[in-house]
Amino acid sequence: MGLNFRVGNRCSEAQWSYSGFREFRNKIAKVAGINLEDMLGFHGCKGWSSVEDDIALLLNHSDCDGILTPEQCKKINPRLSELLNKLPEDSHWIDHDKRCGKILAEDMKECVEKNIDLVFS
Repeated sequence: MGLNFRVGNRCSEAQWSYSGFREFRNKIAKVAGINLEDMLGFHGCKGWSSVEDDIALLLNHSDCDGILTPEQCKKINPRLSELLNKLPEDSHWIDHDKRCGKILAEDMKECVEKNIDLVFS
């Protein structure tokens, strides 16, 4: 079991285990200068309203259900793409995260173009 995404009726190829997605978000947050451990929902007390970065919409999202709207995808996509390019290339898991992250960014772009939600399942 793990996290899957749907774009309309199509299943995305971007997939993580739940723990893998948490690690992916930790890596993305670190590159963005956000310490997830300080944030509500990640053992901390700091509210998400204090984060002025579009990537917060992805970082502060349930990892097992819900959606991202086309409007949210439009905000997240360029920032996610930028941060993915800044991830170091030092392990197999970084490669997996970069590959799936790029697929996820493309899925977000498709959601914007087709005005459909990105579904977490």
